[in-house]
Amino acid sequence: MGKDKEKRKQAVPLDGAPEVGTVLADIHRINENGEAEFISPYHGGRRGQCTWYARGRFREVHGITLPYMGNAKVWADKAEVYPEIVVIRDLSEVPEQAAAVFQPTGKFKDWPGHVRFVEYVERDRNGNPQTVYYTDANGADDPEKDAYTPGYDGSVKAVSYEDFLEPYGSRLVGYILPQK
Repeated sequence: MGKDKEKRKQAVPLDGAPEVGTVLADIHRINENGEAEFISPYHGGRRGQCTWYARGRFREVHGITLPYMGNAKVWADKAEVYPEIVVIRDLSEVPEQAAAVFQPTGKFKDWPGHVRFVEYVERDRNGNPQTVYYTDANGADDPEKDAYTPGYDGSVKAVSYEDFLEPYGSRLVGYILPQK
């Protein structure tokens, strides 16, 4: 992670809500043979998994490679030991350009959890989050589980803040951001 710190670029937040369904991440390009070639930082890892996408998007936006931290459900806890990263546990903050970590609940406790990348947040006049625009991979509606799905993985989705807090079978536990 030390080398990445030197290469850190300034993250430029969006100045408005992105269009739902668009892909903001630069994940792959089609080569001369018509095949998808993954672009750095989306090389390697388990393509199509939420952790693969979130690590790639975090590096693409912040210039920092998150360490390998295992299943998504443990990311917030494990990230707290790295000085280059900060974990925000106040769920009402909903920081833009953050990895949002979800742990499984109830009968789904054996699931690996989920992680999303918060792209933009619409807020009311008091600053309270209303609509969260995020990107992810291997989400609930992904048509091809456990594999990279072009056009779905990395595409913008929008949900109410209330729905963002507790998607099916999981609950939000924190946000990961680079240390300032």
